[in-house]
Amino acid sequence: MNRQFTLLGTFLLISLLPMTGQGQTPPETSGESEEKKETDEVPQELEKEKDSTIILDKVIIKEAQQQPKKMGGSTHVLGEELLEAFEYDNPDSVLRQIPGVYVRSEDGFGLRPNIGLRGGNSERSKKVSLMEDGILFAPAPYSAPAAYYFPMLQRIQSVEVTKGPGSIMYGPNTIGGAINLVTRPIPEFMNGTVDLSYGLYNSSKVHSHYGGAGEHAGFLVEGVWVRSSGFKELDGGGDTGFNKGELMIKGMLRNGRSKEVRHRGDIKLTGTIEQSNETYLGLSDTDFADNPYRRYRASQLDQMDNYRLSGVLGYSLLTQNKRLDIRAYHATFQREWNKVSAFAAGGSSLASVLADPTTPGHAPLYDILRGETDSSGPAESLMVGLNARSFSVQGGEVTGVLEGNWGPIANAFRLGTRVHHDRIDRDHSGKAYDMFEGNLEELNLEKEISADTRASSLAVSSYLSTELSGWGLSLVPGIRHEFISQSFKDHLTGKEGDNETQVILLGLGSHYEVVEGFGVLAGVHQGFSPTAPGQANSVQSERSVNYEGGIRYEREASGSTVEAIGFLNQYTNMVAQCSLSVGCSVEDLDKEYNAGEVDVFGLETLVAHRFDIPNGMFMPLRATYTWTNSSFKSAFISGNPQLGEVSVGDELPYIPAHQVSSHFGLAGLTWGVDIGVVYVSPMREQAGQGEDGDKTEDIVHLDASGRYSPLDWLELYLKGENLTGQAPIASRRPYGARPGKPLLIMGGAKMFF
Repeated sequence: MNRQFTLLGTFLLISLLPMTGQGQTPPETSGESEEKKETDEVPQELEKEKDSTIILDKVIIKEAQQQPKKMGGSTHVLGEELLEAFEYDNPDSVLRQIPGVYVRSEDGFGLRPNIGLRGGNSERSKKVSLMEDGILFAPAPYSAPAAYYFPMLQRIQSVEVTKGPGSIMYGPNTIGGAINLVTRPIPEFMNGTVDLSYGLYNSSKVHSHYGGAGEHAGFLVEGVWVRSSGFKELDGGGDTGFNKGELMIKGMLRNGRSKEVRHRGDIKLTGTIEQSNETYLGLSDTDFADNPYRRYRASQLDQMDNYRLSGVLGYSLLTQNKRLDIRAYHATFQREWNKVSAFAAGGSSLASVLADPTTPGHAPLYDILRGETDSSGPAESLMVGLNARSFSVQGGEVTGVLEGNWGPIANAFRLGTRVHHDRIDRDHSGKAYDMFEGNLEELNLEKEISADTRASSLAVSSYLSTELSGWGLSLVPGIRHEFISQSFKDHLTGKEGDNETQVILLGLGSHYEVVEGFGVLAGVHQGFSPTAPGQANSVQSERSVNYEGGIRYEREASGSTVEAIGFLNQYTNMVAQCSLSVGCSVEDLDKEYNAGEVDVFGLETLVAHRFDIPNGMFMPLRATYTWTNSSFKSAFISGNPQLGEVSVGDELPYIPAHQVSSHFGLAGLTWGVDIGVVYVSPMREQAGQGEDGDKTEDIVHLDASGRYSPLDWLELYLKGENLTGQAPIASRRPYGARPGKPLLIMGGAKMFF
């Protein structure tokens, strides 16, 4: 880990030196006010009220806030005001406020969210196109899309979720949709903020940013450091928390603020480092009922170490009715996760022991996991595996927009091409340990190598879409092409292979404004998710046809939104991938399985309004509700434990039937309070129907925050999450029951300069 800190420190020093005395700017997707309007001298705070920047696959279009809603398709944006209302550090808490988005908690801190959209498998967010400022940020989006990295929420200014036919412009996953995290833009005037907070479990945060722009240059430097000693209680004592830091540097050069033809160059550098004492080992249901925050002694060595470096270079050309963007990107991600994973002799699995700890064969193993009995022989030794993985990503893309009119019909023509390469090297090993007097002692045995592989993907993707608008009707047809060439080599077995995939995807979104502010929408598109390198020839790509339709009412003047959208995702072939996090064995790691035809259907609703109250006060209200159902159309037996033995009519795992979020606020000129409630109904942990099988428990989270500004340059705040202290079972995968986020109370101060 010292080597990782040294590398990151060197990178940050080198990055900072050239920026001294220079200006700096974000890539075009960071929402720079220069690209919004030609009146760039308007302060950023006023600019937000006058107009919003819409980000569509790395392209900023100068449109009013209502426009994306008229394009057809389900699009939701959580802006800075809503993100800062509760001072959330956990992405799980933010994403649950968006209809049609499901999140399965894993560590309680949101370090590695499991996100699904409209029934897509939420495991490690593999089936979602995750982007930061329009650039894919998964460690290897094609070769190994499991999102072990997720940007720190403190430096994110808005969250954009696109579902339905708008997904055609993103990839490689187009079934559920895309999530784009927009970072802070370079401000047009020099300013900065320092945010300090402290709370329960020695949780603390240091967050600061500073930057500004002149006529021809600008810069922004932003850093975040968050830590906690952890809310779980390791038997015998020990740290169960984490440390995570992130530094982002942006720079910009341009030919001027208000030229008719504007040229702009951007650079963005980011470094992230994390050390978290996290484990896959949970509890038996009985122990969970006694103390949901307990951790067994067998997990005392479990720790994740990772770091990531990334850079983006961009050039933009902007005129009155067209835009061209060219960007190149590169990222490396290294992770080492040391964790207890099995009994060394290959007998009973950890999951089976914790599911039924009282049977004669399981009882002694259960006591060893808890550190209450010493190991006696190879069958009672524990295997602690070090899963080391190295990722690299590089690519370039060109996107463009041309706006015009064909008589009474307005047209916005969008196109983009991306060349992308990513690679993953897996080096998994394990050592045997005995439990002795409550401590794990390494045995003098040779290290076991369980995986030594390399997988890589080269992808060339293009999209083309056009928005035709006239007489209240908007039609947005789109087409996407993906060509993927993959290779795989297993250095242990000598197995290697290559494969190619080529697919054309079509989509059509529509919106008709019946009366001002009220419209109906409908859309259809083809969904696709590629297989990972090295799969058997029998494994097919994931494919679907997705439909949506609904109504939407919006009045910008009153801040009112009412939306109801029904959706149907018809999978012609769903694909399930094995990983340690779902409980697969080491032998089946990364194998994919066809899961046949599945229907996922549901309803997403949103109601929001802002009431203006005399004396400068206002009251925002917002509520969402999502209902989802699913059904397998064929029976089969899968090697993926989340599916198992599937019957016709079985429901998908980890999709709640009901999910509700609500937000109530009240604010004045110098103060504000916000209250939020989230409800998530129980989710199946394995495909099934009726009352059979294990399920998670109801999740009800009550969050609240308050803020007060005694001075223009100072804001004090107090926030509380999960104020009822509820601790339901959030998941039993892969080894036993684990809780979600705990009761957390933190106080802090922001200083503006």
